Amino acid sequence: MAVPLVAVVVLGTDARGLGVLRAVEQAPVLLLSLFAGAWVDRLRARDVMVLAAAVALALSPLFMALSPLAGLGRRLPSAGSGTGRGKGRG
Repeated sequence: MAVPLVAVVVLGTDARGLGVLRAVEQAPVLLLSLFAGAWVDRLRARDVMVLAAAVALALSPLFMALSPLAGLGRRLPSAGSGTGRGKGRG
């Protein structure tokens, strides 16, 4: 996210340069996903799903800690508590 901003502000890159920059940023994702997909297709589906669930479970505390909205999940349940729509208020 910061690389295009730096390219425009500091280097004065035009729209074509930003397009090339985005293509170069996305190329590894495209290439790695093709090889990973071909490799995963050779494995049993249940093993892949169990491994994906285990990795997601293991990494979710890290992602929650690094997320700028990390505290949002703790604040949402109490967000409507001061609206005046409590018990007995039709």
